Amino acid sequence: MITGQRIRLRAWEREDLRLIWTWENDTEVMEFSSCSPERCVAFEKIERIFENALTPGPGGPWSYIIETEDRRAIGTTAYWLPNTRFTRSAEIGLYIGDRKAWGKGYGTDVIMTMAHMLFQELGFHRIALSYGSYNTRMAHLVESCGIPQEGVMREERFMHGRYYDTIRAGIVSRDFEVVYSAWIKRTGSQVEV
Repeated sequence: MITGQRIRLRAWEREDLRLIWTWENDTEVMEFSSCSPERCVAFEKIERIFENALTPGPGGPWSYIIETEDRRAIGTTAYWLPNTRFTRSAEIGLYIGDRKAWGKGYGTDVIMTMAHMLFQELGFHRIALSYGSYNTRMAHLVESCGIPQEGVMREERFMHGRYYDTIRAGIVSRDFEVVYSAWIKRTGSQVEV
């Protein structure tokens, strides 16, 4: 169990699968999670993802359920190694599947908690995130976490009949220490891993 300021991250459980399946088939949730909003996911696929998550390969992913303080599941997050030969860098992904939890600061808490765990507990040197240029929520979230934009992959995503850029953001451990200290000072509590 990993405890943030207002969230807890825990392993997926079989009881979560129906809820995850609902989120994965919600077009608006998937659009903001950088997945294709037009997709339909079979429940069996979610079961296979769960089975694979029990013993992740060398590149991951390592997946978590995001819970509020009252233990209500509101989303999912994961990290993985984009190139298993260079295991000091990780990618982070997340989505808040419960629309009632949108805009409440949970995403910031998730990113700061995941980054703290990856840097302080697991010894990673760098973390990164990618999102579509249409995703203003994620852009605001990443900016509020102090993670700088590193690059743009032009017109890499096609959605709703249009091409969009992919925004790449990332931070190294020494820069995150400064960002994390400022966040702790601003919010008043730390992450427990």
